[in-house]
Amino acid sequence: MYRQNVHGEPLSGLKGILVVLGVLAAALLGSAFFTLLGKRIGNAASIAFIAYCCLLAWFLLNYYIMGFVYAVGGGCLRICRTYGKRERFMCDVWLNMVQAYGEPEEVQKKFPDAKIEKAVKQRCELPVFAVAYKTDGKIAIMHIQPDDTMKEKLLEGLRKKQRSE
Repeated sequence: MYRQNVHGEPLSGLKGILVVLGVLAAALLGSAFFTLLGKRIGNAASIAFIAYCCLLAWFLLNYYIMGFVYAVGGGCLRICRTYGKRERFMCDVWLNMVQAYGEPEEVQKKFPDAKIEKAVKQRCELPVFAVAYKTDGKIAIMHIQPDDTMKEKLLEGLRKKQRSE
């Protein structure tokens, strides 16, 4: 089984400090803004501040903390989200259920009504690869960012599937 970790650019010491200071400044400015806004609209400002903080946390989680692990072996591509060292299961793509693979635009043209799931990092330099597969009687498309070794292992598994049919 081959495993690949996909993470965004790691934060260096100075960059990490700047991110922490930026979050602190955004929280303080947001608090001041929503306090002033609270004098006009009342308790709705508190709810808006909570939503603002959730949006800020989502941004930090998406760009700096969350990553993905792809594992291929045993006729399956397993995709997990990672939060630091913790992995959370996201999806299994059984290679015998794969209908098409390639560039995302090409695969989307073949299956325009398919549900698209993404396990990609915007700050990762690897190109996006799409895999269309059958799940629960419907077609879904998974976007991943495999390195050369992962892509070769995945294509090797798909070739084995085609030979056995």
